[in-house]
Amino acid sequence: MKQYRSKIIIEKGILKQWHLLSFKRMSDNNDSTDEEKRLDIRLSSPIVIVGGLKDKVDSARFTQDIFYHPFSTIKSTLTSVKISDSVKVIGEKAFEHCPELTTILGGSNLETIRISAFLGCKSLEEVHLYPSLKSIHQWAFSHCPKLKRITFHGTIAQFKKINIDDDAISPDMMIHTTEGVMYQQAILRYKDIRKKINTYLKSVRNK
Repeated sequence: MKQYRSKIIIEKGILKQWHLLSFKRMSDNNDSTDEEKRLDIRLSSPIVIVGGLKDKVDSARFTQDIFYHPFSTIKSTLTSVKISDSVKVIGEKAFEHCPELTTILGGSNLETIRISAFLGCKSLEEVHLYPSLKSIHQWAFSHCPKLKRITFHGTIAQFKKINIDDDAISPDMMIHTTEGVMYQQAILRYKDIRKKINTYLKSVRNK
């Protein structure tokens, strides 16, 4: 079976590179199972920013943006990411086009998700965010066809305070908060649902 170790480069709190090194341990069956190919990452201290904009290269003709892509070498196997409470920013294009990434567990101090952070993650289905979040930039969750809902561990009012750019998330996204579900312009509050159920049960009992 396969075992892994990682070479991680962090400078000034910015995760710049996560290079996966693998080696094979002898076993009866040399073929890797699907489970062995799965890679769950847990981002921990002292990381404050995950990838993002590296520098701007200026010339007489144009300005070119250069980005850190910390997971470029493990895109094909990255399936789940748990972000620690030390992380405040997910940088530009940090996780874009990770084809097997299904789950993002955001840290409780995450403040910013920058442009195209999860662009084109075609398998992404589960995202958890917290009230610390202040802004979601353009195309952050664009072209993620399986992402139909975001779980927000806060109130409706707290979610509405987040500055969300156009095209950051799908207009058809369902936002599940602690109070209820937001879908497009509609809000379905859990307390209203419970009230209707209780009214119905009361009417049944009185018959």
